[in-house]
Amino acid sequence: MSRPGEMVHHPEHYNVYGEKDEDGSVPFEPIKIVESWGWREGFCYGNAVKYILRATHKGSEKEDLKKAHWYLSRLLSPPSRGEKVPTEVAAVWKLPRLLERALFYIALRWEAEAAQCVEEHLAGMEGDRFFIKAGTAGDCVLWWGPDRCGYTTDINKAGQYAEKEARAIESHRGSDVAWPVDMVLGSSQRCMMVDAMCDLENR
Repeated sequence: MSRPGEMVHHPEHYNVYGEKDEDGSVPFEPIKIVESWGWREGFCYGNAVKYILRATHKGSEKEDLKKAHWYLSRLLSPPSRGEKVPTEVAAVWKLPRLLERALFYIALRWEAEAAQCVEEHLAGMEGDRFFIKAGTAGDCVLWWGPDRCGYTTDINKAGQYAEKEARAIESHRGSDVAWPVDMVLGSSQRCMMVDAMCDLENR
């Protein structure tokens, strides 16, 4: 069973979604996905080499060598069973659209197409980010969800959009308004922002 703060045997950040097995891993742990796509040996050897070489140069040397040992030991155990379909993986991990496509291309070994998707996603992360206000629901502000899918009153579940996409959404439907993420999430101004948006809605 993996323990809180465990960084060698099935760390929590690789096992976020799904029901955990006795060892603390979930069905869609990244290494299980890689193994189901037939890359077990290269993945384990590659990670072992990486951790051995970086051990004295980054973080904890002991922890890195434990990780190298874990990957080498993994090669001595039976591989994971069951095919992991890219679209299912993306859904479980809640990946945005471009990263879902990148994962699909990776599974097909189409590296150029996968790299292009990641590049486009990175480009969208640069510069200011915006929430899209779609209106109000009672006393609550209604926000667009991620990837233009659905609406939510929970700001923590709202989608964040690059400026170009946010402006395109605004121009398509006049009732949608782009608000800078930093402005909305500013803790000292948050209540004032919500009140201001409601005032604008009611004018």
